[in-house]
Amino acid sequence: MSTKIDAAKYVLNRISDTMLWQTCINGKPLRWFYCFGTLQEYIADFDLDKCVGGFSLDYDIDIGIVYGDCPGEQIIRAFEGNGYKCSKKFLHDKTKNPLNLHFTAVDGRLEESPSVDVYFWIKKGNVWYHTYDRNHEGKEVPSKYTFKGIEFNDSMEQGFFAPQKVVERIHTKNPEGRMRITNEGIWKLDIFERDSTYKFYAPYSYGVCLDAWYDNWKYRKFNNLGESKSPLVRHVKSCSEL
Repeated sequence: MSTKIDAAKYVLNRISDTMLWQTCINGKPLRWFYCFGTLQEYIADFDLDKCVGGFSLDYDIDIGIVYGDCPGEQIIRAFEGNGYKCSKKFLHDKTKNPLNLHFTAVDGRLEESPSVDVYFWIKKGNVWYHTYDRNHEGKEVPSKYTFKGIEFNDSMEQGFFAPQKVVERIHTKNPEGRMRITNEGIWKLDIFERDSTYKFYAPYSYGVCLDAWYDNWKYRKFNNLGESKSPLVRHVKSCSEL
């Protein structure tokens, strides 16, 4: 790649191509979005003049989808057919479906690409949970799980995909004037250049999520370079106990 921005464009385009071809088991387009540090970087580094957010190759890339929307093997095949290798799996102990998949780049053209983590979110009531090998057991099916949750109130019962009823407290000049909706409940945002073919996919409730995951998340360059926090944590031996 000639420049770092060219490399970032190539990687984001490769991931978008991988995910946008996926469908749910009901035939609808897959609901997917960037989350955690990737979402934080985009919003925290939002350029008010250009109306575009940040995306570098300095951090792992985090993607969220809904558990049960599509088979995990479908996601694995999609990434492995597009230059990545599934290097780690973290599975549901009963169904053996993935809860977290970790991908590393193997295509030479992706040599500057960081790893990609796909989180499969489970909805229980008004709470959405995710998990990964937080206890560092190194097993596909661990002896215990640590689920981290985020709760949405009744007016936002759809969680990630609920329309915002209050303007997000992000900037003095709100970027939503340049947002477009794609799929179901996902913001399709400009990135790199205004009105370009490059897009960043964020959940409707991005501000609520960032407030829950990170303290002072707007200052990501100085804080929050580690894992996200969570207002709700559950430790269980089996996913059936969630």
